[in-house]
Amino acid sequence: GGGQDGFALASAFVADGVPPGWQGVVITGPCMPATERMQLKRMAGDSRRMMIIDRIVEADHWLRRATRVVTMGGYNSVAAILSFAKPALIVPRIRPRREQWIRAERLRNLGWTSVVSPDGLKPGIIRRWLETDDVARPDRSAVNLNGLKTIGERLMDMFESSTVAAHPCLT
Repeated sequence: GGGQDGFALASAFVADGVPPGWQGVVITGPCMPATERMQLKRMAGDSRRMMIIDRIVEADHWLRRATRVVTMGGYNSVAAILSFAKPALIVPRIRPRREQWIRAERLRNLGWTSVVSPDGLKPGIIRRWLETDDVARPDRSAVNLNGLKTIGERLMDMFESSTVAAHPCLT
């Protein structure tokens, strides 16, 4: 996402660290304030096991290679998680809008992701999730990722089966 409200999650991830043999990657987003990006870099220090990336054009390269994903749950992030069938821990924004929370809850109810409320994001939560062997994973076969094509097909079906009579307009 943009990163403007992602500092709490990013700093919790960096503070918790990653299991031995793993490398953590934090993509801050273009809207994260420079002071927060610098603080994350200071927290990570010289560790080769934690990378802080300021800005990228396309996150899919990193998501494709990820073993697991920790995210706030914005639309594009979740679409990528589903597309690559990556196990994800979603810590959604709940204020001022609940859109991420609604999306995260729905995915958790399907058994496809793990979810932690931002109020429940305590030290160690992310690390414990990373170290857990059996975590929820999206069922890619159950997800239609061809939305634009599907909408077109459904509209065509709707128009072809329509029996609505045409009425002339009076002017």
